[in-house]
Amino acid sequence: MSVPPYNPGQPPWVPPTKKSNKGLIITLIVIFVVLPLLFFVGCTALVGGAVNEIDKEMKVTASAVANDPARITLDEFNKIDAGMTKKEVDDIVGSKGELSSSNDLVKTYSYEGNDTFAFALVSYVNGKVSNLSQSGLK
Repeated sequence: MSVPPYNPGQPPWVPPTKKSNKGLIITLIVIFVVLPLLFFVGCTALVGGAVNEIDKEMKVTASAVANDPARITLDEFNKIDAGMTKKEVDDIVGSKGELSSSNDLVKTYSYEGNDTFAFALVSYVNGKVSNLSQSGLK
């Protein structure tokens, strides 16, 4: 065994120290484990909050649609009779409807119902109800 050379700043009986890799290991753990974990948790919280807000808004919108007095119900549809004027129908429904087709003789208006695919179609000939149809009204 050879004796290491004498170092004036260090007594000869103390063996030279070995560099520690603890700092490197801790840095790598922080970079590859802790930071991605914090990023994932933060993103999850942001996305979860956004999803909850969208869900709340959709529930409010669905509730508003279901309770909108300007949308036709089955009871209102059943009050409409052939020969009524457009104004009489609009007064029953509470809205003017939307012109969905028109020609020289017939004008057809659609009225939205309270569900997603609920609606009524009312056709007028010479300004009077001539035909009625509905789908999904409650």
